[in-house]
Amino acid sequence: MPLANYILSGVVITNTNRVALLKSSNTAKTIALTEGRELDGWTLREIGRERLRFESGGTTYEMSFPLVQKPAR
Repeated sequence: MPLANYILSGVVITNTNRVALLKSSNTAKTIALTEGRELDGWTLREIGRERLRFESGGTTYEMSFPLVQKPAR
């Protein structure tokens, strides 16, 4: 899976800016990316409210927020 070491932790969308916040599982640091920026060979093409779309060499990859599991009762 591409970009497996990153988790989408937030999206900020304003009238003029779109920023995705990704947390690295390797370093525990949060990275802020804007559309058009590259991460590990993948270019961030689109930031939406629920998901990101990356491209690399003609291949597209979508990243969504992780699923939140409800605790067992």
